[in-house]
Amino acid sequence: VTVTTMNFTGDGTTTSFNTQLPVNTINDVQVFINGLIQAPTYSFTINTVDDETSIVFDAAPEANDFIMVRLTPTAQLSAGGILNENSAIDGGTY
Repeated sequence: VTVTTMNFTGDGTTTSFNTQLPVNTINDVQVFINGLIQAPTYSFTINTVDDETSIVFDAAPEANDFIMVRLTPTAQLSAGGILNENSAIDGGTY
């Protein structure tokens, strides 16, 4: 899994920031404004068009706010068919 970190600067009017990467779910995104984590679906949503995801805020971040976005795509456990989502390990299925 590769974590991608992007930085943006608020201008007081812009509410959408394009990551230029695909994101499958809002759970794969962490957003911070001036170091404070933002609540998914409450403070921001995501919008994906043509494999490019934008972070969309309810209200525009203030001018000169530092916006940090971390994209952590989820991956399924797989090792050449040895382990996958149906593997039984220590008596449990994972």
